[in-house]
Amino acid sequence: MNFNELVEQARDSFKNISSERFLESLGLQTIPTTASRVLPLVAAFGAGAVLGSAATFIFTPKSGTETRETIVDFVQKLVKLAKREAEDVKDKAESVKDGAEEKVASAKDKITELKDKVVDKAKSIASEAKSKAKDAASEAKSKAKDASSKMASA
Repeated sequence: MNFNELVEQARDSFKNISSERFLESLGLQTIPTTASRVLPLVAAFGAGAVLGSAATFIFTPKSGTETRETIVDFVQKLVKLAKREAEDVKDKAESVKDGAEEKVASAKDKITELKDKVVDKAKSIASEAKSKAKDAASEAKSKAKDASSKMASA
């Protein structure tokens, strides 16, 4: 395999990868998932539900003490839920970070491997070219000597 074929092989291996996928594999960009698109809608729905519940508590015919206790209980439950969700998000973020670091390391390894192959192939081609140049120089020198001796004897 010559140098040009090696470069073409490297180019072909990257043709099938979109720029978005390549950047994602390096951890420099993320492609939006269905969940990331739906999450804001779910959050808006949840916020509407919370506001609706709060309005219900406020306008319900209960005593002030009962209403305050209900609101305090509701807020405490909401805080616990928020803490659990925050922990889940933190865990998912760490998982994504770890995955991205693995992908970056893998990409670096692949690039280093490809670079090493290209360098080795370039050295091989250069060595072969040097050898051929020496052979051609020796042959030219030999032909020049032959021609010089023929002229001297003529």
